[in-house]
Amino acid sequence: LTEKQVELSDLLEKEQKRKEQLQNEYYEQRRLHQVSVTRAESLRNLAERYEGYGNSIRKIMEVKKQNPGIHGVVADLIHVEKRYETAIETALGGAIQNIVTDTEQTAKHMIEYLKQGRFGRATFLPLDAITVRDEFSQKDALKEPGVIGLASSLVKTSDMYKRLVSFLLGRIVVVDTIDHGMKVSAKYRRSLRIVTLEGELLNPGGSMTGGAFKNSSNLLGRNRELEELEIKIKKEKENKSNEKEHRPHFGGSARFADRNCGRRLWRKLRSFQQCRGNGRESDGIDSGTRSFRDAHRTYCHDAVCG
Repeated sequence: LTEKQVELSDLLEKEQKRKEQLQNEYYEQRRLHQVSVTRAESLRNLAERYEGYGNSIRKIMEVKKQNPGIHGVVADLIHVEKRYETAIETALGGAIQNIVTDTEQTAKHMIEYLKQGRFGRATFLPLDAITVRDEFSQKDALKEPGVIGLASSLVKTSDMYKRLVSFLLGRIVVVDTIDHGMKVSAKYRRSLRIVTLEGELLNPGGSMTGGAFKNSSNLLGRNRELEELEIKIKKEKENKSNEKEHRPHFGGSARFADRNCGRRLWRKLRSFQQCRGNGRESDGIDSGTRSFRDAHRTYCHDAVCG
């Protein structure tokens, strides 16, 4: 009987530790979920207020709903993989805040709006007027060591904006490092505009731009992170809903069931002590085993789902 008491006591202790571990994991998952929700709300607020954009851009976007001809800013209409964000944002420069419209007339109307309100200036890209320049002619440059490709090929967008992307990025070469960029630039007589993954810019004619970014708004990264967080949060909610649908009912709250489980286990330990003096050792052990199994199932489930 004493061995069974020790065994049951050890099992109870192990289950208690396991429960604490599972609860810690559960609360950590809840904490991380809440962090994601908070971060998504913050990014969504920044996006809705167009933080990081010029005042004139914000003023235009405030009336976007009243002017369906406004498609949005360039940053909102393209998607870029994380590793290319710095390069593409550098390649775009100020054009990342340009406002895309359906027609020249819409652009003209919004320019008048800015003038009347003295809200500043903005650049518009009317889809019906954008003309793509000649295609990139120095194809051999794309085969040079370190060259990743044309910036336009690293951007994803809807068919409606592909000509616009070619207009903005179709003649800019993206390379992995500045050393490779310098070699390509020299080989092609400083005729190319080249950008590196870290954001260095080599211009036609030989000028170079680079250094550390200070207070970078990272508009492309902000949009990507928000999309990723929204997908993650949605998936977590679906998983949580599925768990609830498959959760057994224990006739009470998880916390209540968990507390009763511990009490039953301890009562069974005490019953073993009582059984020693009245000759019901075998029955007590069998009953205790069955009770422990039942309690064990309840205990483990509530530790995860409580």
